[in-house]
Amino acid sequence: MKSSTASLVPFVFGLVACASGCATTDRCWFQGIGDLPGGYSYPGQSSLSSADDVSGDGAKVVGYGTGDDVLVPNEIKEAVGWTRPLYGPPFFPGSPKGIVALGYLATPGNPAESYAGALSEDGLVAAGYSTSPPSNKDRPVCWTSGLIDELTLPQGDDDGQAIDASFDGSRIVGFTTADPLPKSENSLRRAALWTRFAGGYDVLALPHALPGTSANAAQAHGISRHAGAIAGIVYDTTAGGRGSAFWPCVWKEDAGGAYVMEALLGPSGSLENAWPSEISGDGLVVVGSVGVYPANRACRWVRASTSTPFGNAELLGALPGSTSGYASSASADGQAIVGLCVDPEGTVPFLWDPTHGMRPLVQAMAAAGVLPAKGWRLESAISISADASTVVGGCISDLGNPEGYVFHCGSREDPAAWIRASQAPR
Repeated sequence: MKSSTASLVPFVFGLVACASGCATTDRCWFQGIGDLPGGYSYPGQSSLSSADDVSGDGAKVVGYGTGDDVLVPNEIKEAVGWTRPLYGPPFFPGSPKGIVALGYLATPGNPAESYAGALSEDGLVAAGYSTSPPSNKDRPVCWTSGLIDELTLPQGDDDGQAIDASFDGSRIVGFTTADPLPKSENSLRRAALWTRFAGGYDVLALPHALPGTSANAAQAHGISRHAGAIAGIVYDTTAGGRGSAFWPCVWKEDAGGAYVMEALLGPSGSLENAWPSEISGDGLVVVGSVGVYPANRACRWVRASTSTPFGNAELLGALPGSTSGYASSASADGQAIVGLCVDPEGTVPFLWDPTHGMRPLVQAMAAAGVLPAKGWRLESAISISADASTVVGGCISDLGNPEGYVFHCGSREDPAAWIRASQAPR
């Protein structure tokens, strides 16, 4: 994979080195999240982890690590939470700082895995899925106060994943399915909305009949801060699966609490293949990509208010030499967007904002005065915090191992100041 740091910034300046790929200035820092004790490692290497979502203030992170299992040693992925070891709060009350295992739904006598891909903005609810033999079905779950709860499936469904959560985790979105091959490209999925009540979560299957399409399936990818809008896709399983016939949409909550659908149109104003990854906290910006890989392009859809429709997809640009790209996450106001571009040498994470447009994330980090420690290179930018102070994703450590990372910069008074920094990398 391409090292985006080597060609842009030949050295790190003004930094204090520390463990786990950590580099710091007075207000900015970069750190790998490490792995669980006994975690899987490539020969001679030390960790395998992922950082996939972050709380609104950047203090907490979720993803997965690897840990020992008595039946399958060193090869079990488990959902993890992470807070900065020296300065961060515990992930859950009473938990240690640093990386902690969140647990999984175990089937007696069988190994199990879990994955946390979503964290509420307040940092109190994580969501994802857990799976184990013999069925190998994914079961949607959430974690609260250190406990794991299985989310209800609609009658007849036996598989699903939780993908995103509202501000306080009271609503969670994803998909469910009763398909015998739920992980196939032709699986018949239903977009799902789980709503918390006193005894757990109720589930609602969101509609899939988007006008102008032959869609018979759907999945939800993102939910706004107060659940007024949900972004996702609908697709036609009879037309070759999600990869060949899918359409982007939003479900908007009306005055009666029902969700109505709106198509997200392409740059030319027509309905075309696209992939919305997330919706901003204020519900005004959806980010993702338009087109089909390997020719997809990073984009956003914007509306002026919660009572107006979304405009056509706006392309975010491309990094020099890139052949495709997608936007994966946006800050609460949609003014900071992260994602990645693909070029012949690999992947390059980017940061987009209205002032600078698209630029390599490492370039923005350098302008703020901090870079990954020597030998570490960024591979992806998966999520940006609501306040835009923190970016998380995947990198390759100095040992050549995939590891989740956290980059934080800014103050409580002005958490997005680093994005506005305009000085060139030194």
